[in-house]
Amino acid sequence: MMPFVSVIVTAYQYRPYIVEALESIAHQDLDDNKYEVIIVANYDKGQVSRYLCNGWKFIYHRTQEVR
Repeated sequence: MMPFVSVIVTAYQYRPYIVEALESIAHQDLDDNKYEVIIVANYDKGQVSRYLCNGWKFIYHRTQEVR
């Protein structure tokens, strides 16, 4: 039995490589019901919105301490 995995992605200011990182997560062989993705960022959803339809969670954190 495989354990449930939580993938937490932190992003300080939007950078183009965040989309690349999310694409990499989306293309894993693991079944969707075996993991969750939580994106914590200090900018609004913008470019990452399309990944949220996968059931991924987005947490907006306004301080600059998310790095």
